[in-house]
Amino acid sequence: MRETDGRGLPQSDQERDRMRAGRLLLAGRSAEDVAKIFGRSRAWAFEVQRKVRAGGLEALVAKPRPEGPKKLDDRARQEVFRMIRDHTPQDFGFDSALWTRAIVADLVFEQMGIDVSLPTVGKILRDLGLSPQRPIHRAIEQNPEAVTRWREEEFPKIRSEALREDAELCFGDEASIRSDYHSGTTWAPVGQTPIIKSTGGKATVTMLSAITAQGRIDFDVRTGTVNSEVFIEFCKKLLANAAGRKVYLIVDGASSHTSKMTKKWVESTEGRFKLFILPSYSPELNPDELVWKNVKHDQIGKSAPKNAADLYSKAIGALENLRQFPEIVRAFFRKPNLAYITQ
Repeated sequence: MRETDGRGLPQSDQERDRMRAGRLLLAGRSAEDVAKIFGRSRAWAFEVQRKVRAGGLEALVAKPRPEGPKKLDDRARQEVFRMIRDHTPQDFGFDSALWTRAIVADLVFEQMGIDVSLPTVGKILRDLGLSPQRPIHRAIEQNPEAVTRWREEEFPKIRSEALREDAELCFGDEASIRSDYHSGTTWAPVGQTPIIKSTGGKATVTMLSAITAQGRIDFDVRTGTVNSEVFIEFCKKLLANAAGRKVYLIVDGASSHTSKMTKKWVESTEGRFKLFILPSYSPELNPDELVWKNVKHDQIGKSAPKNAADLYSKAIGALENLRQFPEIVRAFFRKPNLAYITQ
């Protein structure tokens, strides 16, 4: 049953939140606490606090407008579009970095004084050509200039040299997965949470892989961590599988990739094996990251390993599946943020 205001009329979503926030403030919660609880800005919480102090909860009830509810005209809608396109909610004092209907409604109320319901916000956003999407998370430590330099200068040179030397150009990475990692959903009767039985242990396997734009994948699966020795052994495997061709491997700046031991081994190959390091905090530049999304989330995470040996077997099986379907690996390179590799 929908809540009503003091006049017995249905409350808007925004009015309901203001009333709940007001009750929390009267119960002794701080404005900062209220802002966090509702995922709103501090300005919103302090405005609610000001109204409660001035006139109690009644001051939070939306006042009826003789001319009817105000609506967002085209100019206001375009301003909403610009705020979402050019900013994150944090730019306006919200804790959240993600735009939600509630945050947009809150911002419209703060900036324009218009109380808009959540369904109306959703319709406005769709009319503006916006849709809910899973964002790409990017480290704040990332250097944008280094990323641009990699895309436009450094990698094109590496690619040209690899073509000239007939070298196999690979992107590599490593990842680990635990037996208690789960992903996905399953259908079940409403109100009855399904139970999937798997080991209660904390077995872990570590996986290394390297992929090419042609769809080839080489991999190794181990039970320990990846140190310089393990990484060098994997590099030797890549070189042996290259059938006499040189190997150019691109990886991130992990310590096993940049250690003195690794550099010394690379030098010992006398140019047959070259190692290149991606810009720091830039996993979106490495297509091999998508191997782990496929292996961990799409395959192993939906299974239920029974023990450490089963987890190890499932990891090998998942990587073998990718080897059997090179078109999946090739598709990784067609992602928009990876198009620079094959352009």
